[in-house]
Amino acid sequence: MLPQFDIPSSERSNTYRGDAEQANLLWLREHGMLRSEAATERYRSWRLADLSSRCWPTVGRADLVLAVDLKAFYFLFDDQFDRPDLTGITDRVRSVCDELCAILHGRGSAGRETPLTAAFADLWRRARHGMTPAWRARAAHDWERYFCAQSYEALAHDRYPEPALDEYYAVRGGTAATESVLDMVERLVHAEPPGLAWHSPHLRLLRKTAAEVPFITNDVYSCAKEAARGDAYNLVAVLRRTGASSLSEATSQIERLVRQSVHRFFVLHDELPTVCADLLLDQAQTNAVLAYGEGLANWLRGHNDWMMTTARYAAASTRSAAEPGYDDDLLAPWP
Repeated sequence: MLPQFDIPSSERSNTYRGDAEQANLLWLREHGMLRSEAATERYRSWRLADLSSRCWPTVGRADLVLAVDLKAFYFLFDDQFDRPDLTGITDRVRSVCDELCAILHGRGSAGRETPLTAAFADLWRRARHGMTPAWRARAAHDWERYFCAQSYEALAHDRYPEPALDEYYAVRGGTAATESVLDMVERLVHAEPPGLAWHSPHLRLLRKTAAEVPFITNDVYSCAKEAARGDAYNLVAVLRRTGASSLSEATSQIERLVRQSVHRFFVLHDELPTVCADLLLDQAQTNAVLAYGEGLANWLRGHNDWMMTTARYAAASTRSAAEPGYDDDLLAPWP
Protein backbone atom coordinates (compact mmCIF):
# COMPACT_ATOMS: atom_id res chain seq x y z
CA MET A 1 0.00 0.00 0.00
CA LEU A 2 1.35 3.41 -0.96
CA PRO A 3 1.77 6.00 1.80
CA GLN A 4 -0.63 8.85 2.48
CA PHE A 5 1.66 11.84 2.71
CA ASP A 6 1.08 14.25 5.57
CA ILE A 7 0.32 17.31 3.44
CA PRO A 8 -2.66 19.58 4.24
CA SER A 9 -5.57 19.18 1.85
CA SER A 10 -6.67 21.99 -0.46
CA GLU A 11 -10.03 23.35 0.62
CA ARG A 12 -11.01 25.35 -2.47
CA SER A 13 -11.50 24.79 -6.17
CA ASN A 14 -11.69 27.43 -8.89
CA THR A 15 -15.21 28.27 -10.08
CA TYR A 16 -14.00 28.45 -13.71
CA ARG A 17 -12.92 24.81 -13.75
CA GLY A 18 -15.52 23.66 -16.29
CA ASP A 19 -14.82 26.56 -18.65
CA ALA A 20 -11.08 25.94 -18.43
CA GLU A 21 -11.47 22.24 -19.14
CA GLN A 22 -13.46 22.86 -22.32
CA ALA A 23 -11.11 25.63 -23.51
CA ASN A 24 -8.14 23.35 -22.88
CA LEU A 25 -9.55 20.53 -24.99
CA LEU A 26 -10.13 22.92 -27.89
CA TRP A 27 -6.59 24.30 -27.55
CA LEU A 28 -5.05 20.83 -27.54
CA ARG A 29 -6.94 19.78 -30.67
CA GLU A 30 -6.08 23.00 -32.50
CA HIS A 31 -2.38 22.40 -31.85
CA GLY A 32 -2.42 18.70 -32.76
CA MET A 33 -1.75 17.57 -29.19
CA LEU A 34 -4.86 15.34 -29.08
CA ARG A 35 -5.95 13.64 -32.30
CA SER A 36 -8.25 10.74 -31.42
CA GLU A 37 -11.15 9.97 -29.13
CA ALA A 38 -9.09 7.32 -27.35
CA ALA A 39 -6.31 9.82 -26.64
CA THR A 40 -8.85 12.39 -25.50
CA GLU A 41 -10.60 10.03 -23.09
CA ARG A 42 -7.32 8.91 -21.59
CA TYR A 43 -6.22 12.49 -21.22
CA ARG A 44 -9.52 13.54 -19.60
CA SER A 45 -9.11 10.79 -17.00
CA TRP A 46 -6.08 12.66 -15.66
CA ARG A 47 -8.36 15.57 -14.60
CA LEU A 48 -5.83 18.33 -15.13
CA ALA A 49 -8.54 20.98 -14.81
CA ASP A 50 -9.12 19.66 -11.30
CA LEU A 51 -5.39 19.86 -10.56
CA SER A 52 -5.16 23.46 -11.76
CA SER A 53 -8.38 24.48 -9.99
CA ARG A 54 -7.04 23.18 -6.69
CA CYS A 55 -3.62 24.78 -7.16
CA TRP A 56 -4.97 28.16 -8.34
CA PRO A 57 -8.40 28.45 -6.69
CA THR A 58 -8.75 32.25 -6.90
CA VAL A 59 -7.41 33.21 -10.33
CA GLY A 60 -9.59 34.47 -13.17
CA ARG A 61 -10.85 32.50 -16.13
CA ALA A 62 -8.06 33.39 -18.59
CA ASP A 63 -5.37 32.63 -16.03
CA LEU A 64 -6.93 29.28 -15.13
CA VAL A 65 -7.15 28.37 -18.83
CA LEU A 66 -3.43 29.15 -19.13
CA ALA A 67 -2.71 27.01 -16.05
CA VAL A 68 -4.56 23.98 -17.49
CA ASP A 69 -2.87 24.40 -20.88
CA LEU A 70 0.52 24.50 -19.15
CA LYS A 71 -0.16 21.35 -17.14
CA ALA A 72 -1.35 19.61 -20.30
CA PHE A 73 1.87 20.51 -22.06
CA TYR A 74 4.03 19.20 -19.22
CA PHE A 75 2.35 15.80 -19.06
CA LEU A 76 1.92 15.22 -22.78
CA PHE A 77 5.52 16.29 -23.40
CA ASP A 78 6.82 14.05 -20.62
CA ASP A 79 4.99 11.02 -22.00
CA GLN A 80 6.88 11.34 -25.28
CA PHE A 81 9.91 9.88 -23.49
CA ASP A 82 8.05 6.74 -22.39
CA ARG A 83 9.18 4.62 -25.33
CA PRO A 84 10.31 1.00 -25.44
CA ASP A 85 13.52 2.11 -27.12
CA LEU A 86 14.89 5.66 -27.11
CA THR A 87 18.00 4.70 -29.05
CA GLY A 88 16.56 5.44 -32.47
CA ILE A 89 15.11 8.85 -31.68
CA THR A 90 17.72 10.59 -29.54
CA ASP A 91 18.58 12.96 -32.40
CA ARG A 92 14.91 13.90 -32.76
CA VAL A 93 14.55 14.38 -29.00
CA ARG A 94 17.56 16.68 -28.92
CA SER A 95 16.36 18.61 -31.97
CA VAL A 96 12.90 19.28 -30.52
CA CYS A 97 14.33 20.27 -27.13
CA ASP A 98 16.75 22.65 -28.86
CA GLU A 99 13.86 24.22 -30.77
CA LEU A 100 11.85 24.64 -27.57
CA CYS A 101 14.83 26.41 -26.00
CA ALA A 102 15.12 28.61 -29.09
CA ILE A 103 11.51 29.74 -28.63
CA LEU A 104 12.41 30.96 -25.14
CA HIS A 105 15.07 33.23 -26.60
CA GLY A 106 13.00 34.65 -29.43
CA ARG A 107 14.25 32.44 -32.24
CA GLY A 108 11.90 30.59 -34.56
CA SER A 109 11.79 26.90 -35.32
CA ALA A 110 14.56 25.67 -37.60
CA GLY A 111 12.32 23.14 -39.35
CA ARG A 112 8.69 22.15 -39.67
CA GLU A 113 6.72 22.80 -36.50
CA THR A 114 5.80 19.89 -34.28
CA PRO A 115 2.70 20.00 -32.06
CA LEU A 116 5.05 20.54 -29.12
CA THR A 117 6.84 23.54 -30.59
CA ALA A 118 3.63 25.14 -31.83
CA ALA A 119 1.88 24.66 -28.49
CA PHE A 120 4.83 25.89 -26.46
CA ALA A 121 5.29 29.00 -28.60
CA ASP A 122 1.70 29.94 -27.78
CA LEU A 123 2.15 29.16 -24.08
CA TRP A 124 5.34 31.17 -23.74
CA ARG A 125 3.73 34.16 -25.50
CA ARG A 126 0.80 34.10 -23.08
CA ALA A 127 2.90 33.35 -20.00
CA ARG A 128 5.35 36.21 -20.38
CA HIS A 129 2.69 38.82 -21.17
CA GLY A 130 2.83 41.62 -18.60
CA MET A 131 5.75 40.16 -16.68
CA THR A 132 8.95 42.02 -15.83
CA PRO A 133 12.28 41.38 -17.59
CA ALA A 134 13.58 39.84 -14.33
CA TRP A 135 10.75 37.29 -14.27
CA ARG A 136 11.14 36.50 -17.97
CA ALA A 137 14.85 35.81 -17.49
CA ARG A 138 14.23 33.52 -14.52
CA ALA A 139 11.37 31.70 -16.19
CA ALA A 140 13.34 31.19 -19.42
CA HIS A 141 16.22 29.72 -17.42
CA ASP A 142 13.93 27.26 -15.60
CA TRP A 143 12.14 26.18 -18.77
CA GLU A 144 15.53 25.70 -20.46
CA ARG A 145 16.68 23.53 -17.58
CA TYR A 146 13.54 21.42 -17.98
CA PHE A 147 14.01 20.87 -21.71
CA CYS A 148 17.74 20.19 -21.44
CA ALA A 149 17.24 17.78 -18.53
CA GLN A 150 14.71 15.83 -20.58
CA SER A 151 17.16 15.67 -23.46
CA TYR A 152 19.99 14.63 -21.12
CA GLU A 153 17.95 11.84 -19.52
CA ALA A 154 17.01 10.47 -22.94
CA LEU A 155 20.63 10.52 -24.10
CA ALA A 156 21.94 9.05 -20.83
CA HIS A 157 19.19 6.44 -20.48
CA ASP A 158 21.43 3.49 -21.37
CA ARG A 159 24.81 4.98 -20.45
CA TYR A 160 24.12 5.82 -16.79
CA PRO A 161 21.46 3.35 -15.61
CA GLU A 162 22.23 3.72 -11.87
CA PRO A 163 22.53 7.37 -10.79
CA ALA A 164 23.81 8.28 -7.34
CA LEU A 165 21.51 10.23 -5.02
CA ASP A 166 23.05 13.63 -5.78
CA GLU A 167 22.90 12.97 -9.52
CA TYR A 168 19.27 11.91 -9.15
CA TYR A 169 18.38 15.27 -7.58
CA ALA A 170 20.37 17.19 -10.20
CA VAL A 171 18.53 15.53 -13.10
CA ARG A 172 15.12 14.95 -11.54
CA GLY A 173 14.99 18.55 -10.35
CA GLY A 174 15.09 19.47 -14.04
CA THR A 175 12.84 16.84 -15.59
CA ALA A 176 10.15 17.44 -12.94
CA ALA A 177 9.65 21.00 -14.28
CA THR A 178 8.54 22.17 -10.85
CA GLU A 179 10.83 25.20 -10.84
CA SER A 180 9.07 26.51 -13.93
CA VAL A 181 5.73 25.85 -12.23
CA LEU A 182 6.83 28.05 -9.33
CA ASP A 183 7.58 30.83 -11.82
CA MET A 184 4.05 30.39 -13.10
CA VAL A 185 2.72 30.82 -9.57
CA GLU A 186 3.97 34.41 -9.76
CA ARG A 187 2.43 34.85 -13.19
CA LEU A 188 -0.95 33.32 -12.35
CA VAL A 189 -1.52 35.11 -9.04
CA HIS A 190 -0.01 38.33 -10.47
CA ALA A 191 2.48 38.74 -7.65
CA GLU A 192 6.21 39.24 -8.23
CA PRO A 193 8.09 39.62 -4.94
CA PRO A 194 10.88 42.21 -4.98
CA GLY A 195 14.37 40.82 -5.47
CA LEU A 196 15.39 41.34 -1.85
CA ALA A 197 12.54 39.10 -0.66
CA TRP A 198 12.69 36.65 -3.57
CA HIS A 199 16.32 35.84 -2.80
CA SER A 200 15.85 35.82 0.99
CA PRO A 201 16.46 32.53 2.85
CA HIS A 202 12.76 32.18 3.67
CA LEU A 203 11.55 32.29 0.08
CA ARG A 204 14.48 30.25 -1.19
CA LEU A 205 13.63 27.47 1.30
CA LEU A 206 9.91 27.74 0.53
CA ARG A 207 10.65 27.34 -3.18
CA LYS A 208 13.03 24.43 -2.56
CA THR A 209 10.33 22.54 -0.69
CA ALA A 210 7.55 23.47 -3.13
CA ALA A 211 9.75 22.27 -6.00
CA GLU A 212 11.03 19.03 -4.46
CA VAL A 213 8.09 17.59 -2.50
CA PRO A 214 5.80 17.16 -5.56
CA PHE A 215 8.35 15.21 -7.60
CA ILE A 216 9.46 13.15 -4.58
CA THR A 217 5.89 12.08 -3.81
CA ASN A 218 5.24 11.60 -7.52
CA ASP A 219 8.13 9.12 -7.62
CA VAL A 220 6.30 6.98 -5.06
CA TYR A 221 3.00 7.03 -6.93
CA SER A 222 4.64 6.29 -10.27
CA CYS A 223 7.39 3.90 -9.13
CA ALA A 224 5.69 0.76 -10.49
CA LYS A 225 5.19 2.33 -13.91
CA GLU A 226 8.75 3.66 -14.06
CA ALA A 227 10.33 0.44 -12.77
CA ALA A 228 8.64 -1.46 -15.59
CA ARG A 229 10.25 0.91 -18.09
CA GLY A 230 13.66 0.89 -16.47
CA ASP A 231 13.54 4.59 -15.56
CA ALA A 232 16.53 5.21 -13.29
CA TYR A 233 15.65 8.69 -12.05
CA ASN A 234 13.07 7.64 -9.47
CA LEU A 235 13.82 8.23 -5.79
CA VAL A 236 12.31 4.91 -4.68
CA ALA A 237 14.63 3.04 -7.05
CA VAL A 238 17.67 5.10 -6.02
CA LEU A 239 17.04 4.57 -2.29
CA ARG A 240 16.44 0.84 -2.73
CA ARG A 241 19.72 0.50 -4.57
CA THR A 242 21.76 2.68 -2.22
CA GLY A 243 20.50 1.62 1.20
CA ALA A 244 16.81 0.77 1.63
CA SER A 245 16.47 -2.91 0.78
CA SER A 246 12.68 -3.06 0.38
CA LEU A 247 9.92 -0.99 -1.17
CA SER A 248 8.33 -0.37 2.22
CA GLU A 249 11.63 0.81 3.71
CA ALA A 250 12.22 3.20 0.82
CA THR A 251 8.71 4.65 0.96
CA SER A 252 8.91 5.00 4.76
CA GLN A 253 12.13 6.95 4.34
CA ILE A 254 10.44 9.21 1.79
CA GLU A 255 7.43 9.66 4.09
CA ARG A 256 9.71 10.97 6.85
CA LEU A 257 11.52 13.27 4.44
CA VAL A 258 8.26 14.73 3.14
CA ARG A 259 6.81 15.16 6.64
CA GLN A 260 9.86 17.11 7.79
CA SER A 261 9.96 19.22 4.63
CA VAL A 262 6.27 20.12 4.72
CA HIS A 263 6.42 21.03 8.42
CA ARG A 264 9.34 23.34 7.73
CA PHE A 265 7.48 24.86 4.75
CA PHE A 266 4.46 25.92 6.77
CA VAL A 267 6.59 27.27 9.63
CA LEU A 268 8.44 29.45 7.11
CA HIS A 269 5.14 30.37 5.43
CA ASP A 270 3.67 31.62 8.69
CA GLU A 271 6.76 33.76 9.32
CA LEU A 272 6.46 35.70 6.04
CA PRO A 273 4.75 38.80 7.53
CA THR A 274 7.62 39.14 10.00
CA VAL A 275 10.16 38.67 7.21
CA CYS A 276 8.51 41.47 5.19
CA ALA A 277 8.65 43.79 8.18
CA ASP A 278 12.29 42.93 8.86
CA LEU A 279 13.14 43.70 5.22
CA LEU A 280 11.34 47.07 5.45
CA LEU A 281 9.06 46.25 2.52
CA ASP A 282 6.24 48.64 1.71
CA GLN A 283 2.62 47.49 1.64
CA ALA A 284 2.55 46.65 -2.09
CA GLN A 285 5.75 44.62 -1.81
CA THR A 286 4.46 42.85 1.30
CA ASN A 287 1.20 41.98 -0.44
CA ALA A 288 3.15 40.48 -3.34
CA VAL A 289 5.27 38.33 -1.02
CA LEU A 290 2.25 37.10 0.95
CA ALA A 291 0.30 36.33 -2.25
CA TYR A 292 3.29 34.42 -3.64
CA GLY A 293 3.71 32.49 -0.39
CA GLU A 294 0.05 31.51 -0.41
CA GLY A 295 0.37 30.55 -4.07
CA LEU A 296 3.22 28.17 -3.21
CA ALA A 297 1.15 26.67 -0.39
CA ASN A 298 -1.87 26.17 -2.68
CA TRP A 299 0.37 24.47 -5.25
CA LEU A 300 1.78 22.09 -2.63
CA ARG A 301 -1.67 21.22 -1.26
CA GLY A 302 -3.46 20.95 -4.59
CA HIS A 303 -0.84 18.84 -6.33
CA ASN A 304 -0.87 16.23 -3.57
CA ASP A 305 -4.68 16.03 -3.51
CA TRP A 306 -4.73 15.51 -7.27
CA MET A 307 -2.03 12.82 -7.26
CA MET A 308 -4.02 10.70 -4.84
CA THR A 309 -7.10 10.67 -7.08
CA THR A 310 -6.01 10.99 -10.73
CA ALA A 311 -6.21 7.97 -13.01
CA ARG A 312 -2.80 8.90 -14.45
CA TYR A 313 -0.98 6.88 -11.78
CA ALA A 314 -3.58 4.17 -11.25
CA ALA A 315 -2.32 0.61 -11.80
CA ALA A 316 -5.08 -0.03 -14.34
CA SER A 317 -3.83 2.87 -16.47
CA THR A 318 -0.21 1.77 -16.58
CA ARG A 319 0.77 0.63 -20.04
CA SER A 320 3.09 -2.24 -20.82
CA ALA A 321 6.78 -1.35 -21.03
CA ALA A 322 6.70 -2.87 -24.51
CA GLU A 323 4.45 -0.10 -25.84
CA PRO A 324 4.74 3.69 -25.90
CA GLY A 325 3.35 5.66 -22.97
CA TYR A 326 1.62 8.09 -25.35
CA ASP A 327 -1.14 7.95 -27.96
CA ASP A 328 0.27 10.38 -30.54
CA ASP A 329 3.88 11.02 -31.54
CA LEU A 330 4.23 14.73 -30.80
CA LEU A 331 7.93 14.88 -31.68
CA ALA A 332 7.15 14.53 -35.38
CA PRO A 333 6.00 17.44 -37.60
CA TRP A 334 2.22 17.71 -37.96
CA PRO A 335 0.18 17.70 -40.06
